Amino acid sequence: MDRRALLKSYQETYSLADRFRQAIRDQILNLLEHAQLHVAVPIESRTKGWSSIVHKVDRLPMLLTEVKEVKDLWDLIGLRCIFPFSSEAARACSLIEQNFHVQYRKDVGDVRNPKEFGYQSVHFVVSLLQDWLTVPSLREFESFRAEIQIRTLSQHTWAVASRLLQYNQEAAVPVSVQRSLHRVAALMELVDLELERVSEERSAYRKELVSNDGLDKHLDKQLNVDLLIEVIDKRLPESYRIHDDDYGGLLHDLGKCNITTARQVIELIRKHLANALTNDAAAVQAVQSGDLSYSGDQDRIIKGIFYTHVGLVEFTTEGNAGQDGGYVRFNLQKLTEASR
Repeated sequence: MDRRALLKSYQETYSLADRFRQAIRDQILNLLEHAQLHVAVPIESRTKGWSSIVHKVDRLPMLLTEVKEVKDLWDLIGLRCIFPFSSEAARACSLIEQNFHVQYRKDVGDVRNPKEFGYQSVHFVVSLLQDWLTVPSLREFESFRAEIQIRTLSQHTWAVASRLLQYNQEAAVPVSVQRSLHRVAALMELVDLELERVSEERSAYRKELVSNDGLDKHLDKQLNVDLLIEVIDKRLPESYRIHDDDYGGLLHDLGKCNITTARQVIELIRKHLANALTNDAAAVQAVQSGDLSYSGDQDRIIKGIFYTHVGLVEFTTEGNAGQDGGYVRFNLQKLTEASR
C-alpha cells in the first residue's frame, strides 16, 4: 500500500473511526461509573491525525506493506484512563479484559531492570465483543480496534515530564542528570505506594464504622468526612444518595455551625428530615411546573427526587411558591438556629 492509497483510506474512514472513538469512550465511562471507579482527570481520547500517521510511516516504513487500509493501524484510535490509586488502575484493567475482546496487552515498564527508570503504563489493543455488535448503534464498528492505556496519576506525571524532556530512554539523558532522574522515578513510585496505603487505611476505617457497634464508638469523636458519610447513609433514604456528593463541603459548613460530632448530625437529621423531604417534594413539583429558578437532574426528577443526601442536610425551604421567583431557601446556619 502506498501513501496515496493510505491517505484515501484515511479520508474515507476518518468519520466512522471518530464515531467509534466516541462510542468506545462512552462505553468505558459507563463501565467505570457502574464499578464506582473515578478517573483522576477526564478520559483522554483521539483519532490519529494524518500528520501523525505520516510521521509513524516515516519511522516504520514496513507499515505500508503490513496494512491494507488505515483501520489496520492498531493505534488509529487511542484512549487513556488515569486513576489516582494503583488498585483502581488494576480494577480498570480487569474491566477492560472482561468487557472487550483484548487482542494485545503489554505492561510497559514491568520488564525494566530494577536499576533503570522509565515510563510505566498498561496498554491494551481491543475490539468490541460479538455481543456488543448486536446493538444497532455499534454494529458498524465491527472491524475497528482501539488502544487503551491505563495508568496512575503519578505514572502520567512521569510520562508527560519525560516526553517534554525527550528522556524516553536512559541513553538520551546526560550522565550529570541521570542520578536526579532516578531519584524522581523512585519518588513517583513511592507516591503510588503511599497513596495506596492511604486508600487501604481508609477502607479499614470505613469497615470499622459499619461493624456492629463501630459507629457507636465514634458518636462523640471529632467529625470527619468518612464518619459523616456513614452517619448520613444510615439515616437518609438510599434513593437520594449519589456517589460524588460534596461531603467535604458539608463537613466544612457543619463546622462553621459548631456541629462537630456524629451525635449532633444525627440529632439534626432527626429533627428536620421530615421537613427536608417535604421541601424536596415541593422542589420537584416546582421543576415539573416549569419554575426556572430550579434546575435538576431530569432522571432524578422523574423519580420524584431533587436533593441529594448533602442537599437534604444542608438546606431547608419554607414559604410559598412564587415568592422571590420560587421557594425561599435558608442555609444551614438558619436551620441550626431554629433548632435551638
